[in-house]
Amino acid sequence: MTTEQAKSYQAYLSANVKSQSEKTLMTREMREAIEREKTAKRSFQQCDVRIRFPDGTQVQGTFNSDETVSEIYSFVREQIATPRQSFKLRT
Repeated sequence: MTTEQAKSYQAYLSANVKSQSEKTLMTREMREAIEREKTAKRSFQQCDVRIRFPDGTQVQGTFNSDETVSEIYSFVREQIATPRQSFKLRT
């Protein structure tokens, strides 16, 4: 788990505890508004990553938003001719 994921999970838990302790009856409209807000936060479920190799060829992979950078490195290792060859990823 990354630091960002841990912070996000802690915020989720804190909000959940707070909502349980201050439980208020909500109208359907209020519940739907909260659900729309949650959905908006989760709007990016996947990311396309395109890798360009020194010879000009490109490969593209689709990764879920919860996957780590190490999984992108593993994907690139699978694509190169010699998997033990060192490489760097740049933006």
